[in-house]
Amino acid sequence: MPRSNKTDQIKIFADLKQTLKNRNSKTLIIADEWCNDLSDISDFIESKSVDMIQIKMPDLGSITQSVKAVMICHENGVKAYLGGSCNETDLNAKNAVHVAVATGAEQILVRPGMGIDEGFSIMKNEETRILLDFH
Repeated sequence: MPRSNKTDQIKIFADLKQTLKNRNSKTLIIADEWCNDLSDISDFIESKSVDMIQIKMPDLGSITQSVKAVMICHENGVKAYLGGSCNETDLNAKNAVHVAVATGAEQILVRPGMGIDEGFSIMKNEETRILLDFH
């Protein structure tokens, strides 16, 4: 349901979220368009119009900012989805796994590439290495 500006995007999500609530739906509303930096993330959260935020890690510019974004989401009862780009590197993918595990992000985009197998294997192997270190 993309809109032409952030204000309209938040409004349509707020209306949809209320309609879904009235119908006892478990469908989640996820902010993506118009939600690119920490300020945007805060705006969507403050409006109470979404259940989850897609955190665009490349747009935020640093791992620290991505961690802050997840923390802001969780502090406000909003789920965090660590998004990214299909043209990231395997190092970016591994770093994203570390951020997801460290912050407890609810979801993460498989990367790099446009397919599933390679990115999934890279990320699952990194997750396994991290979790084995905890034992």
